[in-house]
Amino acid sequence: MDRLTTLPDELLIDIVERVHAVSILTALGLTCKKLQRLCRPFVWKGVVLPWRLNKSAPIAKFIKVHAGNNDIRSLRLCPQRALLNAFRIKMKSSHDHVDALCLCLSSLPSLATFSINLDGQIDRRCALPGPVLARIVRALPPSLRNLELDTECTDEIWDEMFASRRQTVTISPSSDGSTLIRDEGDYPIGDSTEHLCHAISEHIPRLETLYLRLSCICTELFRSLSTDQTSTQPQPSSTLRRALITFDVGNERERRNELHVESRDCLSPPTGSGYSSSPLTGSRFSSAGATTLPKQKIFSHLLELQAAGAFPELQRFIVFSWHTDARIPTSSLTVRDIATRSVKRFPTMRPERTGDWTVGELADFDDESSYLVRNDEAKDFLGDQKRLQKAVLHEVSWLEEEKGGVRTPPAGGMLRDEIVELCGEHLVDVDEIKDIADLEKAFPNRGGFARARVVVDQL
Repeated sequence: MDRLTTLPDELLIDIVERVHAVSILTALGLTCKKLQRLCRPFVWKGVVLPWRLNKSAPIAKFIKVHAGNNDIRSLRLCPQRALLNAFRIKMKSSHDHVDALCLCLSSLPSLATFSINLDGQIDRRCALPGPVLARIVRALPPSLRNLELDTECTDEIWDEMFASRRQTVTISPSSDGSTLIRDEGDYPIGDSTEHLCHAISEHIPRLETLYLRLSCICTELFRSLSTDQTSTQPQPSSTLRRALITFDVGNERERRNELHVESRDCLSPPTGSGYSSSPLTGSRFSSAGATTLPKQKIFSHLLELQAAGAFPELQRFIVFSWHTDARIPTSSLTVRDIATRSVKRFPTMRPERTGDWTVGELADFDDESSYLVRNDEAKDFLGDQKRLQKAVLHEVSWLEEEKGGVRTPPAGGMLRDEIVELCGEHLVDVDEIKDIADLEKAFPNRGGFARARVVVDQL
């Protein structure tokens, strides 16, 4: 009987591709050099890197051992809650790994996918500073093709609470009798000129997929595609195929934890009691004085770029918003799509009488965030907030096979529908509900509910 290692590489690679457990792949690679060579790219194909506070955390070992690793294709950076708390209270040690991490990221020649997705693990005691994010994004290599940044707007907490740098000050008499003030500067706040939108913009021409949910976004996000109106240079273009920017979407947990869910405009000057800062700097302003970014502003800017030929390969580019209020039963899922130059609104309604919420088909749903949604064929579905968003954004949503696992960008290929449609696969079809009486009690005004509608070409 021949040994396993005598099989041709093509057959062995087919075997290795069917092994999904990293522990088994690692053990298989330890059997001989040939299998180690074949298994190594699959072991490091997708990396989930926890970012903890202590200096001996896994991120420190990863930085030391894997700088320059040519096999790493996808990396999800997972800042842990203790680290986010440390950023929030301005602990110096929160920056221990930033410099080394940036050097390591810039040395990964094959890194194509990078993700930071906080995934509901935060509260108002957490912060992920905008200048730190900008440094990390700027350090990503030119091989980057897919980028996801979902901070759940915690970068705004940094702006609101720590817009000005605290300083350790020592007062002592000088030789001439005057008073000297010495700044210890013990907290590494970062370069005040770092701007996250500028850092992202550097990658826009090469990206194929993009997902952003940040506290501050402005049109400078696409400045790498902008040209002077009098310029004779050709229009810069991007390889973007699918993209999603999320605005004004917050669930019940975020509101209970007093998290801000509305994106602010980096370029608009603050008003009232907001922190006064010059535009386009890393230090932004308080949400109390900041201007909420109008979705139509960035949508119109993107339409202008698309009309000029900046997105020749674009399939879907959604600017998504869904502002809900517990005091108002109805709202709309608003989908602005640059690719089809259209706006589509899916009306939603929350139950008025949650005490009567006994419909068996909804047992797995969260009562606090359950909604009724109607498509453009006047067909009704029920789902919680996450499922409704997935039903509308399924063409541009990133996937996660297991909780806290590797994040993968949306698959390519041709789209089934020209205009965004509601996918009811993970929702409950109202027509299939048996206890219709309880449903009518929860939604007494369902009969007058409007259907989804489309407005085309908003430019």
